[in-house]
Amino acid sequence: MKIQRLLVALTVVNLGLVVFLLAQLRTASAETAPVLRGRALEIVDERGRVRAGIQVLPAAVSKADGKAMPRR
Repeated sequence: MKIQRLLVALTVVNLGLVVFLLAQLRTASAETAPVLRGRALEIVDERGRVRAGIQVLPAAVSKADGKAMPRR
């Protein structure tokens, strides 16, 4: 009889923990991530050497009228 009470108590505690963890998981997924902005991205190896990179280049300027033109 004493073991049965212990098992019931452990089951109730486990169910309470599951409900608590599921509630936290649901609220954590509802948050929006902040925006990460930058002008360049570099991938470096373990020695610190740049292996790959992505850069945002400025728009080309037309010599005829001085307006910005898209790069091709």
